[in-house]
Amino acid sequence: MIFTFADCELEAERRELRRDAAAVHVEPQVFDVLHYLVRHRDRVVSKDELYQAVWNGRIVSEATLTSRISAARRAIGDTGKRQTCLRTIARHGFRFCGEVEERVLVRSRPALRPPEATVTNLPSPPTSFLGREKDMAEVAALLAETRLLTLTGAGGVGKTRLAIHVADQIAPNHPDGVWLVEFAAVGDPRAVGHAVAGVLGVAQRPGRSIEQSVMDALRGRHLLLLFDNCEHMIDAIASLVRQILANCPTTLCSGAVS
Repeated sequence: MIFTFADCELEAERRELRRDAAAVHVEPQVFDVLHYLVRHRDRVVSKDELYQAVWNGRIVSEATLTSRISAARRAIGDTGKRQTCLRTIARHGFRFCGEVEERVLVRSRPALRPPEATVTNLPSPPTSFLGREKDMAEVAALLAETRLLTLTGAGGVGKTRLAIHVADQIAPNHPDGVWLVEFAAVGDPRAVGHAVAGVLGVAQRPGRSIEQSVMDALRGRHLLLLFDNCEHMIDAIASLVRQILANCPTTLCSGAVS
């Protein structure tokens, strides 16, 4: 579903916000707040309802909610003294008042297999990859025997390039794709699930957490997930990987950790 308002487009499936056709980067919680208010624009949404919808009932401060609302306003250009779209209703909550047009985005194939595209997002190597045939063969053999493989080593030794090259070579073995998820720019453990969902084109389903929504999308698919720059989010990523391995028996995971 795509929601169009003012000079913005909000695409739920890909979790994208565009303004004047240009992508606008927003934090996952900011996107969720804006998406929820746009979807329920016919009424006032209380703070408690937003806490439940966006944070799954977890206790967060009112300052956190206020900051996410402010960030949502900045993202859509609804700033200044007069807020025409996202309004605060004193002692009641918030309401999205802008005129919104909805349209359904029709895809000929599932989100994990974009039409007319290779089923991978692996980057093309800038140079040839020579001299590590033994390492490549060992990694490929291990991935044929296990659903979880971690490459470790000092920074700069080429773990990521090795993983990407092997993943590209064995991509035909994974009909639903090989997908690289970069965590270098992820600074909040709560955003780990959103990072994976963003790469796979998975939208959070009503009544389900983003992690549960990812499991729902992965279940029954034959694919390889490649996680890179994991060290600073290792606990959150490990938790998500455990969930994937337990709930999605045909999904493989590989990670590069310094």
